[in-house]
Amino acid sequence: MFNRYLGRCNKIKLAMNQCLQTEFDTNRKKHFEKSKEKRKKLEDAWKDMDE
Repeated sequence: MFNRYLGRCNKIKLAMNQCLQTEFDTNRKKHFEKSKEKRKKLEDAWKDMDE
Protein backbone atom coordinates (compact mmCIF):
# COMPACT_ATOMS: atom_id res chain seq x y z
CA MET A 1 0.00 0.00 0.00
CA PHE A 2 2.85 2.38 0.75
CA ASN A 3 4.35 1.70 -2.67
CA ARG A 4 1.42 3.52 -4.19
CA TYR A 5 2.05 6.60 -2.06
CA LEU A 6 5.76 6.54 -2.78
CA GLY A 7 5.15 6.52 -6.55
CA ARG A 8 6.40 3.02 -7.23
CA CYS A 9 3.21 2.07 -9.09
CA ASN A 10 3.26 5.04 -11.45
CA LYS A 11 4.73 3.08 -14.37
CA ILE A 12 2.10 0.38 -14.03
CA LYS A 13 -0.68 2.94 -13.80
CA LEU A 14 0.57 4.83 -16.85
CA ALA A 15 0.79 1.61 -18.85
CA MET A 16 -2.75 0.66 -17.85
CA ASN A 17 -4.08 4.12 -18.73
CA GLN A 18 -2.38 3.98 -22.12
CA CYS A 19 -3.90 0.56 -22.80
CA LEU A 20 -7.37 1.75 -21.80
CA GLN A 21 -7.01 4.88 -23.95
CA THR A 22 -6.05 2.75 -26.96
CA GLU A 23 -9.10 0.57 -26.40
CA PHE A 24 -11.31 3.65 -26.07
CA ASP A 25 -9.94 5.12 -29.31
CA THR A 26 -10.55 1.85 -31.15
CA ASN A 27 -14.14 1.67 -29.92
CA ARG A 28 -14.72 5.32 -30.79
CA LYS A 29 -13.54 4.74 -34.38
CA LYS A 30 -15.81 1.70 -34.75
CA HIS A 31 -18.82 3.60 -33.43
CA PHE A 32 -18.05 6.56 -35.70
CA GLU A 33 -17.95 4.34 -38.78
CA LYS A 34 -21.17 2.64 -37.73
CA SER A 35 -22.90 5.99 -37.25
CA LYS A 36 -21.69 7.17 -40.68
CA GLU A 37 -23.26 4.10 -42.30
CA LYS A 38 -26.48 4.63 -40.38
CA ARG A 39 -26.57 8.30 -41.36
CA LYS A 40 -26.02 7.42 -45.04
CA LYS A 41 -28.94 4.96 -44.97
CA LEU A 42 -31.13 7.60 -43.36
CA GLU A 43 -30.21 10.24 -45.94
CA ASP A 44 -30.87 7.76 -48.76
CA ALA A 45 -34.30 7.04 -47.29
CA TRP A 46 -35.02 10.79 -47.14
CA LYS A 47 -34.02 11.16 -50.79
CA ASP A 48 -36.36 8.32 -51.77
CA MET A 49 -39.24 9.96 -49.89
CA ASP A 50 -38.62 13.30 -51.64
CA GLU A 51 -38.83 11.73 -55.08
